[in-house]
Amino acid sequence: MRAPTILAYGPDRSQVAELRLPAGCGPAPLVLLLHGSYWQVEHDRRYLGMVAEDLVARGYAVADIRYRRIGEGGGWPTTLNDVAAATDALPGLVEQAAPGRVDLDRIVYMGHLAGGDLALWASRRHRLGSSVPGATSTRPVVTGVVALAPTCHLATVYGVGDGTVAEPHDRGAGEFLDRYAAADLATLGQVEIPTVIVHGDRDEVLPVAMSRRYAAASAAELIVAPATGLFDLVDPRAGVWPTIVDALGRAGTRRGAGGLSRLAVFLGARDGSDPAHAETAYAVGRGLADRGIELVYGGGGSGLMGRVSQGVIDGGGRVYGVIPRFMVQREWGRIGLELGVETTVVNTMHERKALMAERAQAFLALPGGLGTLEELFEVWTWQTLALHGKPVGLLNTGGFWDPLVALLRGFADVGFVEHDTIDQMVVGDQLDDVLERLASVAAVLRTR
Repeated sequence: MRAPTILAYGPDRSQVAELRLPAGCGPAPLVLLLHGSYWQVEHDRRYLGMVAEDLVARGYAVADIRYRRIGEGGGWPTTLNDVAAATDALPGLVEQAAPGRVDLDRIVYMGHLAGGDLALWASRRHRLGSSVPGATSTRPVVTGVVALAPTCHLATVYGVGDGTVAEPHDRGAGEFLDRYAAADLATLGQVEIPTVIVHGDRDEVLPVAMSRRYAAASAAELIVAPATGLFDLVDPRAGVWPTIVDALGRAGTRRGAGGLSRLAVFLGARDGSDPAHAETAYAVGRGLADRGIELVYGGGGSGLMGRVSQGVIDGGGRVYGVIPRFMVQREWGRIGLELGVETTVVNTMHERKALMAERAQAFLALPGGLGTLEELFEVWTWQTLALHGKPVGLLNTGGFWDPLVALLRGFADVGFVEHDTIDQMVVGDQLDDVLERLASVAAVLRTR
């Protein structure tokens, strides 16, 4: 492998990145890689060397970033300012160094430990208060984020392990509380681009509960990797590595409708009497695949559920199914990676709906029966109670949902539902239009 090219994004000797390019001459997605290991000067980017080499072999361009750490002038605010400067400058510097070799529409921030925290933080800088180091009024040019065991709540990790986590801001959590608050990612609302957190269930330093809390607050995707420790996440020989590579591929996919990357679809386990419904379900699946949007659904293999998932599979897209164990026992599911479906088997219907709701960024109902209505009304009710900020819609092909919409407006007319609540439901008969409007409503809900 060729020696990396050193790119300087600032005047200090630590303000550099090592650029590695894949073989070939076509534009490659660019990974801005951020190391962790406690913000301390004795730890640097070299431990991610195998990660960078593996990704380059898979066709990625990788810029492995060095920034000033505690012991060489880093900490608050220098480290944050360095990362902001690096992520802003490096796409242009890479293009200057290797014209046409990177796809500037496919930039992913990827980091481990504190680097994972910095990757998440860098992607949300437009949401920071104006007085916070690194804040910007312009949305960072980034397609997605992959954070590996990120220290996404600094006060929580103060003093864990050997104590070196304790000083990202030069003091403990009891001092300079404004600094810890300014770096608290959970206060920045829901993510607006594909964001995947991978955390091992055998992490001996950072509690996986921290990632769970952040994922719940931000609507980021969380993958808890079984039998995986902290440094397995940066070992390409480890069993979790294919999962991380897959997450990187999804995070680096050009965004579909307004930034949606995971859509839960509720629909029937039967075809119904109108052949148009089966045709629509399959077309929706192909449409999601074409837009790089993951299908989240109930894991069934029959009826419209089978057709929408088959459409995604035939289009080369990603399918994630959640199915209760009793349905598996009755052979109702479409299960198996060999069929193109990643499936989670749960014990109850309640767990099924909760997991689908957690993974999805928005919800869309196609024709179906009682189960479809139950799923639809539950997530819609959760939205009205501010338990999540994700939009809900109806694909109204052939006017299927017209009677339901009329019934709901009647409820509003007699004072049992707010008219604004009904109006917030996205209803349309064209997939493109519905997806764009779901994304628009999602942006409004994120500001509340």
